[in-house]
Amino acid sequence: MRQAQRDSRRWLLTSPRGNDHYFKMTRTELIIQLLKVAIGLAFGAYFVWWSLQVLDRLTPEYDAATAVVARAP
Repeated sequence: MRQAQRDSRRWLLTSPRGNDHYFKMTRTELIIQLLKVAIGLAFGAYFVWWSLQVLDRLTPEYDAATAVVARAP
């Protein structure tokens, strides 16, 4: 492997703050991340609810057909 490639990979693995392996998150950053997660979960739940509503509107004939079959002798 060439020296330039090793140097570029070493730069990617090292922290810009020094030898820290992680960065501490401030309180504001934590609140922002938690809000992002909450918004994402709410959006996902709404999408699932909306999808179920659309599927329910697309298949009313199957519900009626089941009722007809159940009444047949």
